Amino acid sequence: MTEISIITPIYNCSYNISKLVLALQHQGIDFTTEILIVDNNSTDNSFGIAQSFSHIPNIKIINQEKIQGAAATRNKGIEIAAGDIIAFIDGDCMPEKDWLSQGIKAIQETGADRIGGKIGVRPLLPDSSIYALIDALFCFDQESAVKYVNACMTGNLFVKRSVFKQIGLFNQDFAEMEDMEFGIRAAKEGISVAYADKAIVWHPPRQTFQEMWHKSARNGKGTFILCQHNPKWAGKYGWKHPLRCIKIAISLRKPNWKLLSFPYQQISLTTRIKIHLMSWIVINISEAYGYLRTWIEHFSR
Repeated sequence: MTEISIITPIYNCSYNISKLVLALQHQGIDFTTEILIVDNNSTDNSFGIAQSFSHIPNIKIINQEKIQGAAATRNKGIEIAAGDIIAFIDGDCMPEKDWLSQGIKAIQETGADRIGGKIGVRPLLPDSSIYALIDALFCFDQESAVKYVNACMTGNLFVKRSVFKQIGLFNQDFAEMEDMEFGIRAAKEGISVAYADKAIVWHPPRQTFQEMWHKSARNGKGTFILCQHNPKWAGKYGWKHPLRCIKIAISLRKPNWKLLSFPYQQISLTTRIKIHLMSWIVINISEAYGYLRTWIEHFSR
C-alpha cells in the first residue's frame, strides 16, 4: 500500500498548529499516512504545542535548529519521511477535508511526478484590507506557476519520492523562492508537473503594507539568487542584473480576479483602482528593492 508523508514546516504559527493537525488527521483516505511537523527555531510556543501531539503514533515532531530557512526545514522532513509520495503544507495554512485524496487522485489520473494544488486566501471579503486583496490577487496563482514556470509553491505541493532521488532536495542557498528553483530544476530534467484545482489549501492573507513589502522584498532577493544560479539569466559579468531590476519595477502585472471566491464587481471601483496602484508599490517596487539590495550586498563582499 502506498504510504503518504505530510511535511509541515512551522515557524511562529502557534495559533494554527492544533487546528491544522486536527484537519490533517481527518483527511479520510485509505492510504497509510504519517505527519511530520518540523519546527525551525520558533520563538513562540509552536514547538511546545506540536510536541503535545507526539504521543499520536503517526505524528513525528522534528526540530531543525542548525539552519534557518524553509528549504532546510523541508529537507529535514524529507530525510526522515518514509512515504512514497510527500505532500507539503505550510504551518499557517488549512487544508480542505479532501485535500489529500484530491492530490493523490491527481497524481494517479495525470501520471505527473509533481502536483501543485490550489492555494486560496481565507478569510477574504470585498471590504477586506487593500493588502489582503492584493495578496489574494497576485501572490497565490498556483495554476500560472505550473503553466508558465513548471514550478509549484510549496504551500500545496505533492512530490513522488523518486523526484528527490533524481534531482536532490530543495536548495538551501535560497532564503526565498526555493520552490521555484526546485521546480525549474525538475523541469530541466523532464520531471512532469500538473495542477490540481480540487486539492485545496487555504492561506491567511497578509493584512498590512509592511507584510506585503517584506514578502515581495524577499522574493526580489530570491530572484537575484536564482539569476546567480543560472548564468544565462545574469549574463556574463552580471551585465543583465540592472536590466532585470528595471524590468521587475516596470513590468505590468494584472490581478487575477478568478482567484477570488466572490465576483470582483463586489469590490468598489475606488478599491480596484487602489489595488492597481498599491500592487505596483508593494510588489514591483519592493521586489526591485530586494533584488537591488541583494545585488549590492553580493558585489560588495
